[in-house]
Amino acid sequence: ISGVKINFGLLKTTYPDSTITVTVWNARGPQGAPGSVIETKQVLLQQIQDDIQNNRLTTIYFDRVTPVFSRPYHVGVQIGYNRGDSLAIVSSANGENSYTTAWYRTNAGLWNNYSKTLGANIALDIEPFVGVNPSAQIAPSALTVFPGAEVTLNGSGASIFVWNSDDGLIQDYTGPQLIVHPLKTTTYTLTGSGVALCNTTASTTVYIPDNVTGVEKDLNNSITMYPNPGNEQLNISVDDNYPGPFNVEVFNAMGQSIKQKDNTSHSIVIDTHDLQSGIYFVKVQSNNISVLKKWVKMR
Repeated sequence: ISGVKINFGLLKTTYPDSTITVTVWNARGPQGAPGSVIETKQVLLQQIQDDIQNNRLTTIYFDRVTPVFSRPYHVGVQIGYNRGDSLAIVSSANGENSYTTAWYRTNAGLWNNYSKTLGANIALDIEPFVGVNPSAQIAPSALTVFPGAEVTLNGSGASIFVWNSDDGLIQDYTGPQLIVHPLKTTTYTLTGSGVALCNTTASTTVYIPDNVTGVEKDLNNSITMYPNPGNEQLNISVDDNYPGPFNVEVFNAMGQSIKQKDNTSHSIVIDTHDLQSGIYFVKVQSNNISVLKKWVKMR
């Protein structure tokens, strides 16, 4: 199993940054009930919320291909409800499915079959990705970050890896690992090849909170970069209300650090004549506060 699609029908929450756990169990419990956990994956409620609003199933890729050895298994979700939360998965109509597959766990930790305890012969709309061959997989280091924070995406399952992002900053980057600094919510897609694969693509979305506030935002508003776009030289000016010192680091679009400078002055100059034209990210850090800004190098 390399992943799963789940048809969530309803989500009401005031905590979109909370997660549920998509889980694979073996079927070695009493009477074929879920037994031991063999795989888990955290999924943001915000992702589910976006999928419901856009009328699409939620697609989850595990961090690895999970072996089930041709034996029965269960796929479902573990939910830690916040007060006032509601989450529903679409199911078949009662009696529509000839073989009941739906189970639920009680507060006492006992698994019950829907049909036997509730009289509901249903199947939940959960579709695992199954195949003998490996599939492209993505393991992100984080699901939600502040703007400009570093996220490492590790690909597996293939021998050739090609990355792209829906913000256009990553285009056909090759390699099993991608380090990014998203400034907004961004979806990264990995296309694998080089070996026989069941699923050649996988994707993951890194979310930026909509309500980013605090000192990071204050420092961000206090930084001026010019000229932008620029060419030979980048000038950075920081308001006097931040005493410094400042550490400035320049990254290319692949997340690789290419220039670094420490400065106690509020006016910082970076020599950029040797950089190729394209998009760069400039991180300014003062003590434990850091922000990332985009800068464009012209020809």
